[in-house]
Amino acid sequence: MSNTIAIDLILYAALLLAGPALAADAVGTSALELYRQAQYADAAELGLTELLREPWNHELRFMVADSLQRNGRFDDAATQFEALEGTPYANSANLRLNALRLNQPARPLASAVASSPQIPVHGPAPLTVAAPDNVPLTEPTPPRGPRGSAYTAIGSPSLATSAHSPAQQQILELSAAENYQAAGTQGLSLLAKETPEDELRLVIANSLAWTGRLKESIQQYQPLIDGKLDKEARVGMANAYRWRGRDDKAVPLLRSVLSTDPENTDARQAMELAQRELRARTLVTLATFDDSSDMQRRSLVINHRWRDASDRNVFEIETSGVNDAMLTTDVKQQDLTLRYQALGLPLQPRFEISAQANPEPAGFAGLKLQFADQALFLDLGRVNWGKMALNANALQTSLTAAHAGVQANGRFVLGQLSGHIDYYDISDNNAILASTVNFMPAWRPLGPRIRLLIGLETRDARVASSAYWSPATGFGTMYAGLLGEWSGANWDFMASGQAGLRLYGEAGPNWSVSAGGRYWLGKDLALGLNLWDMASWRNNADYRAKSLTMNLEKVWN
Repeated sequence: MSNTIAIDLILYAALLLAGPALAADAVGTSALELYRQAQYADAAELGLTELLREPWNHELRFMVADSLQRNGRFDDAATQFEALEGTPYANSANLRLNALRLNQPARPLASAVASSPQIPVHGPAPLTVAAPDNVPLTEPTPPRGPRGSAYTAIGSPSLATSAHSPAQQQILELSAAENYQAAGTQGLSLLAKETPEDELRLVIANSLAWTGRLKESIQQYQPLIDGKLDKEARVGMANAYRWRGRDDKAVPLLRSVLSTDPENTDARQAMELAQRELRARTLVTLATFDDSSDMQRRSLVINHRWRDASDRNVFEIETSGVNDAMLTTDVKQQDLTLRYQALGLPLQPRFEISAQANPEPAGFAGLKLQFADQALFLDLGRVNWGKMALNANALQTSLTAAHAGVQANGRFVLGQLSGHIDYYDISDNNAILASTVNFMPAWRPLGPRIRLLIGLETRDARVASSAYWSPATGFGTMYAGLLGEWSGANWDFMASGQAGLRLYGEAGPNWSVSAGGRYWLGKDLALGLNLWDMASWRNNADYRAKSLTMNLEKVWN
């Protein structure tokens, strides 16, 4: 399918979903039908006539502007895009307006370009064109990969001119085709050789941010600060900080934009998400786990998190109750945990202490440090192995373990590589060494929201134990699968599936599927649900396990 046809279909769907008022109007519907049939000249003329009677019909105006642009009437299109300033279509209109001006340097830049365009940077990886623009529900950091929403990309292959070098034009075309991975990669290569105009640098910065290369995107937004694209750069940089878990750094940038442009839609949306993350939050989690060894776990966790006035000191208090049942063993455990993270200190240390009330009193502590700008993490501490083992016998004997773990992640031209290795020296004189390595290729043949996953998992034990899974001959498997993520204004959803084969030890063929999501009932209350099911081979027998987790999240004023 060509880029033009794809853009047509996307715009048709967006206009139908976002413009019920347009569909209800007889003349507007006729213009829309012409637009559907790719009769852009007639659609533009009919739409312009109707706009004389309905100047408030923003949906119709956006369609007319697009039709004019497709017919080469760039000045008329720019006039209609400019008229959408301050409407729900402002974000998409300004993107298209900037694209027009970027690809037609002979036309002088209007003063509006330097003062008011609002290029939306809602998520690391936008889906498609949408009008009006949607507000995405994004995570503070992208551990599972990009999580964006739908909005327009800068640049259009149909607007190609000879004003840019072939390398620059290719970046614009890649961005217009929503191949942001390639646009960002080639953009970095271009930046190593030359200094592009601000509009092109913004395209590159956005492409980097939308594909999760947040550190690099921040470096490219920085030169745009205090320039003609200052607002777009500040909003883009703020979102990049949010996805890195630094909402405290995002708020000052957004506040600066809103101080001079209080109606800036993108800044307001980003500010709402950042402030929601910074506010105190209570999370109640109910979970159930069952496996083929007749092990059952029922648990309740209540967690409360808050920050001090600087937003750089994060505090948590958590209490949990666990009931493990297995054959003739039935044991309960309650604990209390305190956590503190100093985001303003080097290595952003995170401290944790916890106390177990029963089956017998015990205490635990941990420290987590990060290095190489969030690319490397180190975990040290004494952990509750009885609870971690998911086995009633381990919980009953109150097993503990000394733990050392390393987690690393990196992004490259070919994709994202992440992994961790954990060593547990257990109180029963046993030891467990576990590792996982995942690779997600940059290539996404099934679309921007579905990613390929390739990985391997290992687990080795000093000796076998009847109290928890400890494969004395080892366990090693290699797997491949798919991970998909979608989100909207007040919801997000993910699903994954994978299948694996034996590498060594007691491993055998295996598979797992999972799905989960969250829905915001309002600005301050959300419901979450996660399902997981798997089949594998353990202890020379078939093994099955499944779990269900439900969350209620309340954000406080």
